[in-house]
Amino acid sequence: QLAARVFFEGYVSEERLQEYYSQADIFLAPSLYESFGLTYLEAMRSSLPGITFSSGAAAEIFAAEEADGALTVPAGENAEFAAAIDKLVGNARLRQELGQAGLDRFQASFTVQAMAQATLRFYQQVLDNFTKRHRDTPKIYQVMDALDSGDAVSKITIDNASLLAELGQPKEILARYAVESVRGYTIPRGRILSDPDSGLIFHYWGYNHSTWMLSIARGRKALYYHNITPPHFFSPDSAAYRLASRGYDQLRRILDQFDLLIGDSQYNLQSLAPYLTRPVPALPVYPVIDPLKLKALPYDTSLLEHLRSTRQVNILFVSRIAPNKRQSPPKGDLD
Repeated sequence: QLAARVFFEGYVSEERLQEYYSQADIFLAPSLYESFGLTYLEAMRSSLPGITFSSGAAAEIFAAEEADGALTVPAGENAEFAAAIDKLVGNARLRQELGQAGLDRFQASFTVQAMAQATLRFYQQVLDNFTKRHRDTPKIYQVMDALDSGDAVSKITIDNASLLAELGQPKEILARYAVESVRGYTIPRGRILSDPDSGLIFHYWGYNHSTWMLSIARGRKALYYHNITPPHFFSPDSAAYRLASRGYDQLRRILDQFDLLIGDSQYNLQSLAPYLTRPVPALPVYPVIDPLKLKALPYDTSLLEHLRSTRQVNILFVSRIAPNKRQSPPKGDLD
């Protein structure tokens, strides 16, 4: 007998759906979970009293239970669900009260206008909190002893400046020296004297003349370590050997002043371990390389053709011409 009175209509038009809601006396939602449950709102809009499990969206929509238009029972409690049906079927006054409560709840919270206003208030709250957070957040400056054009460390620093600007931080780089082509990215290091609460991202790849800033800045400090060429790569009587040695000595003295270690690679970070006297969080930030962008760059086609025509082994050395890159071996290495 029950099967003859249960119908599965499938998809129906909006008009037909509204007709069904208007003909019903009770809305039953036996779903164990609904992410939102549009059917709840459709029933409430039609002043239908509801019965549902108090799970998923139902717990939010009918937070006040009967006062919001529905009898709710714990999820999976089938006997209680059946008892709620009996209660509602036998009480016309309760059905009317629940139906009116559901309609009131719908009109107060779930009309297009009400939901748009709630969304707008939420976005405004997010914006207000974002503005306050950035207003209260100390500035973070990058520090470069020397900003150049074409070297990897300078490129990473300039790329980071754009990212920091997107986060509401200063894009200007505090630099002791900068070549003319990139000087527009920099401001004098003395800015830290007027912003002593600022934090620092301190780029380090050798002996540095800006370490005095570490005692001035009261904010958090990160060492961005780009590695120092080991002194033994150079002749002991060379200036490069002396600078590399001074860099490692200085690194040992300043490392404990940082709250975070950033490295171009895990290798760089691991090489700092012998100089640490306490645990410090470490974060590898690998340089971003876009192969498609690199392949699209112009190149010397005549040189490429010449290299191919020689039918010899060609070695590509990707680097600046600099002593620490070792394009030319020290005297005696080839003896």
